[in-house]
Amino acid sequence: MNPTGCMNPTAHTNPKNHMMSPGRHMNRKNHMNPKGKERTSRKSHMKNKKVPVRQCIGCGEMKHKKEMMRVLKDAEGNISLDVTGRKNGRGAYLCISEDCLLKAKKNRGLERSLRVRIPEQIYESLEEAYRNRDEQ
Repeated sequence: MNPTGCMNPTAHTNPKNHMMSPGRHMNRKNHMNPKGKERTSRKSHMKNKKVPVRQCIGCGEMKHKKEMMRVLKDAEGNISLDVTGRKNGRGAYLCISEDCLLKAKKNRGLERSLRVRIPEQIYESLEEAYRNRDEQ
């Protein structure tokens, strides 16, 4: 028997062999995690959400996806302006300014991105769609 009156001779030298030391559950915030580091709140472990970024094929600038317009080639080969950014098909992103559309037309960036030859009528319809979007 040891001096505390317990029958287990190693009870008070190694707390794992006997009962927990008093006051251990009093304050859970001061507990250590298994790796020996202090516990922190779950919010501090949450990561910041990534914002999708796309490159404009006209000017080459990287901007947030929401700040750009998407030109879409669907499965039938039709080319249109995708306002929602969620339609199925191959897409290319342009800044909202009409200058970027003209630059993409000049350097054929739109044709390279969509992998198709684009007739002049399509460019005219895209310019008109840009103007209508600016008016709204």
